[in-house]
Amino acid sequence: MTRNRLKFMGLLVSSALLVACGEKNVEQAAVESSEAAIESTSEVAESTGETSETPEGGNIFAQMPKGFTFSSGAGAWATSLELSEDGSFTGDYHDSDMGDSGDGYPNGTIYVCGFSGKFSDPAPTEHQNIYSMKLQELNIDDKEKLNTEEIIDEVKYVYSEPYGLENADELLIYTPGAPLSEIPEECMSWTSLSASVSDVVPDGYYVIYNVHDEEAFCGMTDGCIWTRDFKYQNGEAYANFSPSCSGSYLVFFAKEGTPASLSVKVPWDGKNEEPMVCESYWHDDADNTQVKVTVKKDATSEPDKLKYVLTLEHVSDPQFDFLAWGSDEPGKLSVVFEEGE
Repeated sequence: MTRNRLKFMGLLVSSALLVACGEKNVEQAAVESSEAAIESTSEVAESTGETSETPEGGNIFAQMPKGFTFSSGAGAWATSLELSEDGSFTGDYHDSDMGDSGDGYPNGTIYVCGFSGKFSDPAPTEHQNIYSMKLQELNIDDKEKLNTEEIIDEVKYVYSEPYGLENADELLIYTPGAPLSEIPEECMSWTSLSASVSDVVPDGYYVIYNVHDEEAFCGMTDGCIWTRDFKYQNGEAYANFSPSCSGSYLVFFAKEGTPASLSVKVPWDGKNEEPMVCESYWHDDADNTQVKVTVKKDATSEPDKLKYVLTLEHVSDPQFDFLAWGSDEPGKLSVVFEEGE
């Protein structure tokens, strides 16, 4: 996909698509859960007349992820940032277009840019957990090659500008707890955040937003719940639980190699321990299947090996057979999901 089509595609991609930070398989069609059934435990500070405060220790950069990515989730392109605690960064942009080939470059075209720079110290804004900063410095590697091209190993390389930062001046940082209502729609379209899951930015998730070009870099802290997966096994039957900011995916398989017997999208914010009514997806009866799901951390869970107890109550089919997964009680199941290796 070439540069001229990138922004158009980015605005088409919904926030349910995965950001390239801790990638999850979200190619299955998702059904938004009933809003009446979603109870978020996140607390949002009143923004009227209240400003964000610098975190204890004074260095916001030190609390942010080291890696950020700007990508739509569609196409073979991305801009990556490696952020340091002093606000300096390095990065690279690439876009592969294998369909753009010709004499001497049968293997396609790749747009590339390496760069470095520095952000100013973040300043509080009028909104809780939202900060503002400036792009103080931006240096392009091999600047003399900018807007030129060359063929190497039958691939045409086009030396481009750093997509996502070309016209950056003011940038906003959205940290955990920032109200989604204060994030512009253009910014949300580049993230995997969903108001159906939480009305604030969840723990472990950060956004750097280029205000001028309406483009956003997203990152997740190491070890946060959105980068981890869980599995339950009972003989040949098993189930996967994949937490996601756009809605967590819970899929039950009768045995290896068989289609899913049950699949639901769970509007879990990473904290809620109350029952959530979830709707089916990736299933023939997706229009009328509802399952009540409760997620609670297991008492034996450890930071480096998380465990969660998932309790299911099939609302649409009280006689649903969970026998393959170890339950002889019709329509009900309660098992421990463990983090995979």
